[in-house]
Amino acid sequence: MKRLLLSALLTVPMLLASCGGSAKNDALVVPTDMPEICKGIDFVSQPDMREDCGVRPVRFQSYKNVPMQRYLIMPKSASLVKTNGKVELRLPNMLPIPVSENVSQGIDFSQEKRLEYVKNRMIYKELFPPGQSRIQMFKLEIPLDMGGQQALCFNLPEVKVDNRKRSHMGKEVESLDCADFDNIVARFEKR
Repeated sequence: MKRLLLSALLTVPMLLASCGGSAKNDALVVPTDMPEICKGIDFVSQPDMREDCGVRPVRFQSYKNVPMQRYLIMPKSASLVKTNGKVELRLPNMLPIPVSENVSQGIDFSQEKRLEYVKNRMIYKELFPPGQSRIQMFKLEIPLDMGGQQALCFNLPEVKVDNRKRSHMGKEVESLDCADFDNIVARFEKR
């Protein structure tokens, strides 16, 4: 009887210790507004950085609405975020922009790929056509993980400032056909 009680007392702490540890395959909740210094850190191999960067493990996959994201090289602090099966482009001080189906299927949002920056290219143009207001637009060339490249073009509409209303909402960005982007640049860019 004493042996049975002693073995039960020894196995309970070992069982609790094995359940309390974290596995290598823990799913992590990575915030979308993470500081610049925390981007690109492997929080599995460096668990001491988790608390400083606001990363926490998800137990039992209880939080299904945590977005997966991949950071872009340019513009700074831009990222592709996957929410509800759709991918959107998030730029600083801008409203989220939904992207095409090609990008959402071509970019991998796995735990391993999350640490890699998407090595995209950005072309920004600010043009001053004679007799018209200035045109601000940019083109993002995003390499896909499945191979190939996808171009996304956007127009930044002129913001009208109302001194009576000052808010800190994000600006809207208009989607633009990339053929139109190339035509406008060819037509109005000074050589």
